[in-house]
Amino acid sequence: MSLILWEYEREYFYCVNIGDSRVYKVSSGKINCLTRDDRINRPETFRTLSGIVTKDHWIVTKFIGMQFIEINVGQENIDKGDLLLLSSDGFYTTRKSSIEKDMIELCRPENLQSDFNKMVSKFEILADDDLTALIIG
Repeated sequence: MSLILWEYEREYFYCVNIGDSRVYKVSSGKINCLTRDDRINRPETFRTLSGIVTKDHWIVTKFIGMQFIEINVGQENIDKGDLLLLSSDGFYTTRKSSIEKDMIELCRPENLQSDFNKMVSKFEILADDDLTALIIG
């Protein structure tokens, strides 16, 4: 879960996340991940016909419904032209090598909706997990 609270009259917003969803901010041609994943990697080792293989196995450490959950609330400034992206791990892990470049290219407000739709379509082709994303510009 990712959440932002932004009063439009103010030049800042609050953000939180639980689990492995993320909040990104794109400002002045740079992308910044504002939240930290609540997960750990416990690699698993398998024996196959070609040898031993180790595969990442991510475990979510905080989730909705968990008893005594602690969340961290961040506060960030926002300026005209900045973009906010709330996304699931299925979105940001699909194209790790190009997500920053793709997000920075969205900074043209006249084409934001159509450019974002194209980006999501490009990511959907390779998705192997839930793919959820919301952009605010």
